[in-house]
Amino acid sequence: MLFTRLATVGVLAAVTAFPASGMAALADQKSGTTLTLSRTPIAPDTLQPSGPTVSRTLNCDPVGGDHPQAAWACGVLNAAGGDPERIDLKAGICHFEAIGIEVAVSGSYQGRQLSWSRRSNGTCLQARFGDLFSFA
Repeated sequence: MLFTRLATVGVLAAVTAFPASGMAALADQKSGTTLTLSRTPIAPDTLQPSGPTVSRTLNCDPVGGDHPQAAWACGVLNAAGGDPERIDLKAGICHFEAIGIEVAVSGSYQGRQLSWSRRSNGTCLQARFGDLFSFA
């Protein structure tokens, strides 16, 4: 009988301790950033995709993924508070051209779900976002 009580106390202690450690792990997972950045060529006459979508994964905290400039891209997104709409690097001149590219960001930024896309021409996207979507 003493063995049964000790075993029960041990199981309760383990079950009680697990949620705290599980919650800490969940909090760490929520604070990270895992995003998919993509670019798709768009036909100006039909506004439909005209070629394959190219995507890259971007992880921040810690920095990683297959984006060719992951640390820089994380810095740009962090400076914008994770909102791609707030990014304007003024990295060049925007010339009027027909819509030709759609860029998108989706995933989790510091625990918040993020889904954003924008269609424009190549020079305007390059001027606004620099190399954020230059990974084709």
